[in-house]
Amino acid sequence: MLRALSVLLFSLSLLLVMPVQDACAADGFKRYYTVKKGDTLSRVAKRLKTTVRKLKRWNKLRKNNIRLGRKLVYYSMKPNRPTRILIHTVKRGDTLAKLARRYKTTARKIKRRNRVRKYLRVGQRLKIRVVGPEKLAKAEGRPQYGHLVDGEKLGKGPGWHLMRPHRAWGTNNTITHLMTCIPQVKQKFGRKTPDVVVGDISREAGGHLSPHRSHQNGLDVDVGYYHKDRPKVKYFKNARRSTLDVPRTWHLIKCLLDTKDVDLVFVDYSLQRVLYNYAKRKGASKRWLKTTFQYPRGRGTAKGTIRHSKGHKHHFHVRFKNHDPARPQTRAKATRRGKRS
Repeated sequence: MLRALSVLLFSLSLLLVMPVQDACAADGFKRYYTVKKGDTLSRVAKRLKTTVRKLKRWNKLRKNNIRLGRKLVYYSMKPNRPTRILIHTVKRGDTLAKLARRYKTTARKIKRRNRVRKYLRVGQRLKIRVVGPEKLAKAEGRPQYGHLVDGEKLGKGPGWHLMRPHRAWGTNNTITHLMTCIPQVKQKFGRKTPDVVVGDISREAGGHLSPHRSHQNGLDVDVGYYHKDRPKVKYFKNARRSTLDVPRTWHLIKCLLDTKDVDLVFVDYSLQRVLYNYAKRKGASKRWLKTTFQYPRGRGTAKGTIRHSKGHKHHFHVRFKNHDPARPQTRAKATRRGKRS
């Protein structure tokens, strides 16, 4: 009798605890905030762009009182990425706006860090904070014949499920873009948005990764589609025009395209049509659609960032650009029909 009662109490405790854990995981990446003088719970919530109710739940607070120096746990959809200081020597033609776009920062931050009043001078050395660790990952060779040096592993996070974690190594840019864009889908469409399946990126040191021809240097990643008929999946599932969750899938692809770091996206031609029409309804210009989509020019046309490649009915394949300055930037070719990319 006592044993049965203890089992019942244990089961009830799991029911009470698990929803909170799941909610925290769905709320984003775990971060900490140290309470400063003059802080109140409402002020902290406003600063962190969250709510008092969430802060109290995350930190198990019964009242609104918080003490000076306490570390508060909070969750954000914005990943906390490592940064480093880069030295840029100003060349002829450089402007604050151009440098800000190049290094994905703002002109104001560059001016403030380097005490620049108005104009830059040739030869001036600027300190610019950029995203990435001190020791950057390097994509050597080509996606179909290369390897990865000092790669970074994609871990667990809000909005995705890893099919094979030991194959989730990539360049810092690849990992950053995935960690940034996937949570944005959950943020836009709500916490009920299912986790998307992330497939292979590369092995830790890169090289051949069966059954792929590419995925050798940390620049390629396979991502599953969002589905309407079966939202929660932990493996790739074939998508049809009638079952594809177009708004969520397109929001993710569009976010990746907006990084300006995408070389190619492989999507089955039958699915390109619905994505094309959705983007058109959302206000995309004819010129932008023409440069972005292979559709409607035929699956054999080598035009557009989004192209057909056989074997991409259950996932789309993103290939990022190689930003190693020592290597020339050449656009990769789509794989031949019948070959896995």
